[in-house]
Amino acid sequence: MRRLFALLALLLPGLAAAQDAAPQSGEAVQDGVRIAWTYAPRGDPGIGTLEVALTDDATSAPLRYERGRIAAWLQRRRAALPDAEIACPDRVRMLAGQGIGQRADIDLNTWRLVTLNADGTIAVINPFVPLNNAKLEAIVELGGTPRAWLPIPERLEAWVVLADPARLVAVDLQSARIARAIDLPEDGGQARLAWDGATGRLFVALEGREGLGELRPDQTAEGLRLIPGRAPAALLASEALPGPATGHADGSVTLHAAVSRRWMVVADDPVRMLRHSIQARRIIAATAGGRLGWIDPGSADGTAAERVLELNHPVRALELTDGGRRALALGGGWASLVDLATGRVEARFDTLPGADALLVTDRFAYGISLTDGRATLWPLAELRQGVVNPVEVTLGRPDATPGVAAQAVPLPGGSGMLVAAPADGMVFQYGEGMMAPIGSFSTYRRAAVGLLALDLSPREVAAGRYAASVRHLRGGAHDLVLAGASPRFALCVPLRLPATAAAPILPDTALRVELAGLTREVAGPATLRVRLSEIGGETPRLIDGVADLELLVFDRRTAWEARAPMRAAGAAGEYAARIDLPAGARAEAMVASISRDLSFAAGRVGPLPEVGRP
Repeated sequence: MRRLFALLALLLPGLAAAQDAAPQSGEAVQDGVRIAWTYAPRGDPGIGTLEVALTDDATSAPLRYERGRIAAWLQRRRAALPDAEIACPDRVRMLAGQGIGQRADIDLNTWRLVTLNADGTIAVINPFVPLNNAKLEAIVELGGTPRAWLPIPERLEAWVVLADPARLVAVDLQSARIARAIDLPEDGGQARLAWDGATGRLFVALEGREGLGELRPDQTAEGLRLIPGRAPAALLASEALPGPATGHADGSVTLHAAVSRRWMVVADDPVRMLRHSIQARRIIAATAGGRLGWIDPGSADGTAAERVLELNHPVRALELTDGGRRALALGGGWASLVDLATGRVEARFDTLPGADALLVTDRFAYGISLTDGRATLWPLAELRQGVVNPVEVTLGRPDATPGVAAQAVPLPGGSGMLVAAPADGMVFQYGEGMMAPIGSFSTYRRAAVGLLALDLSPREVAAGRYAASVRHLRGGAHDLVLAGASPRFALCVPLRLPATAAAPILPDTALRVELAGLTREVAGPATLRVRLSEIGGETPRLIDGVADLELLVFDRRTAWEARAPMRAAGAAGEYAARIDLPAGARAEAMVASISRDLSFAAGRVGPLPEVGRP
């Protein structure tokens, strides 16, 4: 019998881990709303995808919610603690209120500003704090000068190419730390990055270096692999293509696939930019001489581009609009809107001479010149008709700091745009079509050379279907909390997250925290003692040796709060901390421990008794 128990003890953790790594799903019906959810792990780093399908139970018609009308949270389950006794709608209200000690372990309903800065840092900024500017949540020291970056929002990470020393680093945007670093050749040239989400491959191109680097981030044991070829001057990866495409100084474009192919756009006119139009099913190449080339990815190797269009102006920026039906090219003080189906220029118009970047939203196009501190916006509906009515937008003080990536991005939800102003140390927010900023966020005097609005909220991927990326640092039993408004629903279900390489799953035991005493010395601080025990059997077991227990004391009325480390108090399972309590405070207390995975919400002590001075 003992041998059987020993065998089970060895097998059960492995079986549990295998179950955690498998997709999990569930379904429920509330007030006519059918809620079907699936969580699927995507790899070893602790990344998964949460998908939610919402339909009308009577008709099976999909239910569509606007951004912000559907919410999701993940809370670690702690058995025998009060959370299990709270009704699901009440839990939703608590989590939505974000009060002290009520934050979820993983909140999937927010967005963050992420800036890549000229001083070799990445800053994560919370735009939701109730202050005039933003709150700096984290700074990541990269250890070099940024040359290129590529955020991958669905993985909650960003890859950065550095100089001095030459490295490729991966930054975990959830934990705000460098997760991986790979040495690169020291050449100092321009770098380019591209991501193929379908195959999970990252591509690195270094100007002047032959070949293309390939990396599979989920295969941590593998290094950077070299794909042979000419030195790339442009790089493209698309899930609709069988491999990456590169543009070259001789005017050619190469598709790197199982059977590679090469096409010529214009001989000796370097290809500077590549885009892929799914609607047109063509690769669009922009050359240094101001030409656009159409390439059929299925055409034979060695053939010429099927169409070449002279724009009569340089191309510094190229973006697709209308789902890939049109292309907007900008440079040299001019811009052209091109119908990709016919090859016809629908509108050609002048821009700011220094404009070198484009931002395209559903309704507007912006030609951006940070060197002038200005931008020009055009309504896309008018440009399609050949009507040009430019509107000038102020962007802050002019700045010649060269950007390494986009410094203007759309707001999550498409209601406006964000623009980094390096000279001002700010990120300005604009309403859609507005000529002046309606708000600003501080970058804390750092010159941002790249900008990302990291949207963590569930996004609609099909009618009535929503998806969100989930990255967790610790696995184990959690509660998935889903909520929707109009029609309203609230669903709380158990979900197990798999273990990660960074941290094992903690046992599903619960900790109980009790007030053991509160005393105050003459003209001195109060001493607060708590008793910590583990619930797992018939009698609680007192817990000693927790070195990172932290005390939080606060008064809801005055917003006063204080923290202090707690140390062993002598008696078994007891810990004490000294803290100054304001006279008349109606204080409440909570404790937390990272090593024991005890959050402030789970370690709630409750209101403290009033203690007068002796």
